[in-house]
Amino acid sequence: MSAPAASASSASSAAATAQPPHNRNWHDEEDVTPADQSVGLPDIGTFTLFKITPLLKNKEDLDNWLDKVEKILESYNLHNLIKKDVLWPYRDSENGQKWKTISKQVRTWLSGSIDNELMQELNSRGNKMTFADEFVDELKRLMKGEGYGALKTVMMKFKTISRSQYLTIEEYITAMKKMYKTLSDLKSRLVPYFAL
Repeated sequence: MSAPAASASSASSAAATAQPPHNRNWHDEEDVTPADQSVGLPDIGTFTLFKITPLLKNKEDLDNWLDKVEKILESYNLHNLIKKDVLWPYRDSENGQKWKTISKQVRTWLSGSIDNELMQELNSRGNKMTFADEFVDELKRLMKGEGYGALKTVMMKFKTISRSQYLTIEEYITAMKKMYKTLSDLKSRLVPYFAL
């Protein structure tokens, strides 16, 4: 009677230590989507990410920059952290806190690898960019979405507007309101006191 129990136990232990297939098709392993972003992460502090140069500045460079980012992250098994379609781990997951820390480290590295003006523009949108995938998603939406060039142009005009450019105070206020409205329409999410 104990023989079936022993064989069930050995079957489950064999499944737990299953060997990969005996073939040379490494692409099968690469194409597997992990259960969540915390799967296979390295230990905190065991990797160093150096700033990407040149910094991302123009939207026509975005695809090449993202390709470089993914390849660098893939070499440390961090590439799933920037994929919005890979789920976050549960908060009580064994690797949940590790994921949270490393995702924020990657987000910081990404933000240090883009132009300061672009970073200001991202921040002015007011959307959450706490984790690496949120940062990349927001960056893509900004640079690939409509209004990137227009937003940048109006933002620069708004930052440099001065009373001396207008004959009357009414013209100045009207121009200021118009630019503020345009920025709001372009989803810049400026706070009202910015103009002051």
